[in-house]
Order: sequence, then C-alpha cells, then structure tokens
Amino acid sequence: MADRFRVDAGELDKASPQVAGHFALDGACAHFGGEWKFGLKQLNETLHAIGAGLDATAKAYRDTDAVIQGTLTGKVATGRAAA
Repeated sequence: MADRFRVDAGELDKASPQVAGHFALDGACAHFGGEWKFGLKQLNETLHAIGAGLDATAKAYRDTDAVIQGTLTGKVATGRAAA
C-alpha cells in the first residue's frame, strides 16, 4: 500500500474550494497556512536569540579563562597594591 502513495508537492499549492470541494475546508487550509507561517517566524526569532545567547556565553567563558590564565601567570593586575 505504501509503495502506491505519492504526493506532488506542487499540486498542494493549488488547493482551493474548486479542488477540495468545500469553502470551509479552503478557509481552514488558509488559516493553517497563516498559523504555520507565524509559528515559523517565532521559531526563527527564538533560534536567533538562543544563538546570540550562546555566543555571549562562549565569549564570557573565553574572557574569564583569559583573566584566570593571566592572573596565574602574573600578566594581569589583581587589583591589590604592590607590597
């Protein structure tokens, strides 16, 4: 049975009351398409925010590591007055 099932994605764009047979179905398809587009936009914004957060986190780790390494090797002032 599965070997006979095929979908022509290009034909899906042509779904309309004339093809689907009912105006309610056409409206539901249009609503779903709008919701899907909105959801994808929000997902894209969220992924960009996560990416920016990960970049900031990685930079903070690199900066902290550099300060610790500099402090341990005596290349960075520790803020204490010289004795």
